[in-house]
Amino acid sequence: MKTTFVRPLLGALAAALAFGITLQPAAGQSASRRPLEGIWRGQWLAATGPQEVVLTVIERNGNRLTVLDVPAQNLRQIPVRTTLRADSVFFDADRVNQHFAGARAADGQQLRGSWRQGIAVKPLVLQFGGVSDVMRKVLVAAPPYRATAALVTAADQVSLAGTLNVPEGAGPFPAVLLLSDMGADDRDARSGDYQLLGSLADYLARQGFAVLRLDDRGVGQSGGSAATATVAQRAADATQALSWLRTQPRLDATRVGIVGHGEGGNVALLAAAAMATPAFVVAAGASGQPGATLLAAQPVMYGKELGRDTTEVARQRQRRAAQYQAKVEAATMRREGANSAQIETYLDQQRLRQKMADRKYLDGTFKHQKAMLDIVRQTADPGLAQTIVTNMMRQRYPNLPPADVQTTARQLTTPAYKDYLTFDPLPTLAKVQCPVLLLYGSDDQQVPAAPNAELLLKGLKANKAATLRRLPGVNHALQAPEDEWLFTDGRPQPLVSTEAEEVLRDWLQGLK
Repeated sequence: MKTTFVRPLLGALAAALAFGITLQPAAGQSASRRPLEGIWRGQWLAATGPQEVVLTVIERNGNRLTVLDVPAQNLRQIPVRTTLRADSVFFDADRVNQHFAGARAADGQQLRGSWRQGIAVKPLVLQFGGVSDVMRKVLVAAPPYRATAALVTAADQVSLAGTLNVPEGAGPFPAVLLLSDMGADDRDARSGDYQLLGSLADYLARQGFAVLRLDDRGVGQSGGSAATATVAQRAADATQALSWLRTQPRLDATRVGIVGHGEGGNVALLAAAAMATPAFVVAAGASGQPGATLLAAQPVMYGKELGRDTTEVARQRQRRAAQYQAKVEAATMRREGANSAQIETYLDQQRLRQKMADRKYLDGTFKHQKAMLDIVRQTADPGLAQTIVTNMMRQRYPNLPPADVQTTARQLTTPAYKDYLTFDPLPTLAKVQCPVLLLYGSDDQQVPAAPNAELLLKGLKANKAATLRRLPGVNHALQAPEDEWLFTDGRPQPLVSTEAEEVLRDWLQGLK
């Protein structure tokens, strides 16, 4: 095995810690009473053909770490739970829904059983590949950081639970508090298979930063309620978390700052304007517009529920059909002798027509959303506001499932949402004196850089250490362009933009 194997295995150790999978106790050597340490390879018959499966098992000081590689699916170093029971061996890669159940052969050189991916179950024999000298070097390598439980007490005595990653070594290390976007998020800001804050925590810890991330109020192990958490309350919670970080051993109390995403970026700036000033602030996709203006202009104000509305699905289908028909007509014109200029003129006309239709639709959406938000903002009785909003949604989106209408109406009328409608991020910016990085993706449809970045920069004009960076091809969730995503089980899995990570790293490391 080549020495290039060292770095992937070190990365595997870090990945296991990053996603909450620590080295498992290796007790109970029941499967033929032999250690599993080594590389196990086999092929299973997927729907698309044979696929190689590679499981690497590391056993060290009574602990065990297993990672999975499936090259055909572009899966690398996926953390795996390993269970030994009597003569049986179980490998469970829960993140990618792939599992092995089998037994070890008498000679210890094979694991014979079945491989389950989703609902597909196929026979699989894993062949033992031994332990190389390079792998033995990996076994004694220290993990890049330690992840420990954190508990911060808010000013109103609510407990906020989370995870603190601290690099190995004596320190003192600079520290980062991560803040999530609007809504109720766990400490990883988990959305499907994507974990923005969990991924950033792992990346920054590898770069030498201690990183704290917390469950939002009312989420996970944190107390309180996300529905009543105002922007000011979130800023107060951030201030308490900064104070907590400054008391932790091996952390540099003079270099404790905040990286906030979306509303979390605005919360970070609000906290920076208070007395307990952070050493730095990174605001990724933060709003420069008042809350009501920003939300009314978003393409989908209601979040994920609206994506199930068949009216909107039909509109998008018609849009694609019109684009296809224009291409067909252009090909017909070409066959009938039209020149390039005539064809391009026709296509320009069709594009202009579609652009005007899109603008008309977006204008109508903006007016509808603004009217609903005005109702929420101006109606003192939440129950009455919820009833009116429900009726307005049903009129505009008659095919939206009733359960989604009710869920959305409740979200729009929570105290937290209503508070954000009156939030203006600009008045306190003149008090922000620490270095600030404003980070925006060029494909951000929720909080586009124009006009939000320009408004924030104007408010920060007295701050000579305020910087703006735009990231091409990156969306609001800081995801890389889709052609850079990994594929799992034939489906693309979103990744944090490498450029976003590197810009963040370089800026933080460049601070004095």
